[in-house]
Amino acid sequence: EVLVQTRYPRHALYHALARHDYVGFANATLAERREAQLPPFVYQALLRAEARTLEAALAFLGQAAAALAEVPAAERVTVYDAVPMTIVKVANVHRAQLLLESASRASLLATLRAWQSVLRTLKGVIRWSIEVDPLDI
Repeated sequence: EVLVQTRYPRHALYHALARHDYVGFANATLAERREAQLPPFVYQALLRAEARTLEAALAFLGQAAAALAEVPAAERVTVYDAVPMTIVKVANVHRAQLLLESASRASLLATLRAWQSVLRTLKGVIRWSIEVDPLDI
């Protein structure tokens, strides 16, 4: 016997669990994700920046987004606004992120390859990383 405590007892997930209907739940979830253009129907990458101040991290991400204009493959990539991460400050380091998305994995990866050399030229005391197919946005 398994007990589940939730604020959302009517959520489709719990009904599917109670009916042991993995296939039905998976099909419904995939249909929702296709309609919303979420993975696995689009491909994503996150540029994360860490700095002494949130403003510095966001400024770096703004420069990084502007630098995409120099990357030919980026025309097939959607770039969203830079935002603070869910947990903004860890050990006195401020964190922010920039989401990139494309319907084409090849376009996304080509953009990231070309963009990395541009990112290395940007000034600032910033630690940055790129995560492809991020688990958490």
